[in-house]
Amino acid sequence: MRWVNLTTVDDIFQAQALAHALEEEDIPCIEANENTAVLLPHLRQGIEIRVKDTDYLKAKAISDKVEALRLLRCPRCHSDKLKYQASEEQPLKKIDVIKKLLHFPLGNHWLIYRCLNCNLDFKTK
Repeated sequence: MRWVNLTTVDDIFQAQALAHALEEEDIPCIEANENTAVLLPHLRQGIEIRVKDTDYLKAKAISDKVEALRLLRCPRCHSDKLKYQASEEQPLKKIDVIKKLLHFPLGNHWLIYRCLNCNLDFKTK
């Protein structure tokens, strides 16, 4: 029995949601690259979710259900046809500097997407 990569997700919230869904079905999982993805989100490395090879098929079905619920959509026309444009950092405030010194995630990083249906540019965290 070995650990295999089930999927790679963009942020810690997706990783934890999927890990929770898998654990509810008694499927153990490992979150790899979690620290790098949280501390350096601009690298867009992602968090790998790994499961045992014997649990892969069941875990894949659960992952697909979680992903279908999570799909990002345009706020104007609700289309799922989106293109990643860029990322943007907000200016640091004094409290952000303190958080950084204490190793708290800052949460001041935005991703910019363009809807291919209505050409709206919008930001998400």
